[in-house]
Amino acid sequence: MGMVFQSYAIWPHMSIFDNVAYPLKIKKKNSEEIKTRVREALELVKLGGTEDRSPTLLSGGEQQRVALARALVSEPNVLLLDEPMSNLDARLRESMRHELKGLQRRLKITTLYVTHDQVEALFLSDKIGVMERGRLIQMGTPREIYNNPANQTVANFVGASNLIEGVVENHSSEITRVNTMFGVLKVRSSKPVKESTRVVLCIRPENVVLTPTRPDENCFVAMTATANYMGDYTECEVIAAEKRIRARASEGVSLEKEKEVWVQFPSDKLMIVETAN
Repeated sequence: MGMVFQSYAIWPHMSIFDNVAYPLKIKKKNSEEIKTRVREALELVKLGGTEDRSPTLLSGGEQQRVALARALVSEPNVLLLDEPMSNLDARLRESMRHELKGLQRRLKITTLYVTHDQVEALFLSDKIGVMERGRLIQMGTPREIYNNPANQTVANFVGASNLIEGVVENHSSEITRVNTMFGVLKVRSSKPVKESTRVVLCIRPENVVLTPTRPDENCFVAMTATANYMGDYTECEVIAAEKRIRARASEGVSLEKEKEVWVQFPSDKLMIVETAN
């Protein structure tokens, strides 16, 4: 089993070679095998030729690579990583995500990766387990976790969410009608929910539609509170019924602060994430 710690745990009094060779020395491998496998491990993480350098002279990203090489040098069956990118800046994190995913795919090592970063979880994983207070509350593929969160905790933790409370009026023809602070909203769902059941609806910001003209259904008027240009979309908040709603408007939609706008929650993008009798 190989382990990469959050703080990397690189020993400053040892050279890069000795850091990476440590697991092999513990296993009492012969010196020639140690040299060969350390060199291969460092080449794997793109640190070839650095064996004699001190790890104190390395950047955070390079230290992380040394820690990864040390974890891989003994050819483990399982690789454990405890928030290994938490000390890196945003640009380096993105670069290392790509490298780590490529490395894991090439080596085909079962990897358990602990993170609070939803982007890392979605990007790196084949399966995600969301834990709360020591309990596993949902497990599935990144797409399943994002598009079908089991409850409010998962919806909030994996991706941004708008949560709306309501009471079910009725269910027919795969449409559940829910009475909310924004009026009756239709939710396209094949799973029937009993009348008068209290529910929590969820819609992701990128699925909220903002338009100057009234849509056909699931719509209401709101006031634009913030509008921040992000390049290919505008990150904004609108207020309706004293509730703030996060949205991502496409580049072609023009938004101004303190102006009215129509908001639509498409019925096939609304999710019922929690129910209570």
